[in-house]
Amino acid sequence: MKKLLNAAAVLMATAGLVSVTAQPAQAATGFCTVPWSGCETGAVPAGDGVIWINITTPAGTLCDWRVRDTNNWAIVKTRATAQWAERITGVYSWYRLELTNCRTGSTGTIM
Repeated sequence: MKKLLNAAAVLMATAGLVSVTAQPAQAATGFCTVPWSGCETGAVPAGDGVIWINITTPAGTLCDWRVRDTNNWAIVKTRATAQWAERITGVYSWYRLELTNCRTGSTGTIM
């Protein structure tokens, strides 16, 4: 009986290790949808010195956006665009995406 319990304990421990180590790393993502004229995402860390942003707007309308370092409040990038996706490199802090002067339903994602 003791051998059976030991074998079961080893099997459960091994299964736990496999499930933990088999999990892929998940990147943090911030998302917001404009309710009336603007919104901001939560802050996410730059992974390997890179962040990705994606902006969508209804019917190609323009939207002002900026990426802000939430540790020192510096603006890293700013632009007015309709649909937009960009990779920003050389960043090593926490960042959020801020949308302003946008149509209702515009969205922003940062990861």
